[in-house]
Amino acid sequence: MRTRGCSAPERPVEERPEVLPADAGVFRRAEAEREMRPGPPRRRGGVPPPSSGPSHRYKLVNRRSGKVLGADSASTADGAQVVQWKDTGAPDQQWSLVPVS
Repeated sequence: MRTRGCSAPERPVEERPEVLPADAGVFRRAEAEREMRPGPPRRRGGVPPPSSGPSHRYKLVNRRSGKVLGADSASTADGAQVVQWKDTGAPDQQWSLVPVS
């Protein structure tokens, strides 16, 4: 199985992060699981589809660890490292989705 080349722990390329609204609260795992694939988002278990804009924030949750993506030391600097942490609801664990085109 091919893995990503980075300093973070290796994970299979096929795995995709879960995207949940930052204010989604706690969902049962079955309700929160969603696959990220190209094309229109699929809805499951009441999780709203991703949307972009300054008022929409999301958590990126690792399916296996249950940890969320955050900026190391809550840094906002260019080139800051991102890490997996326990979900604390901190601003550095909240992300926006920005359209590419």
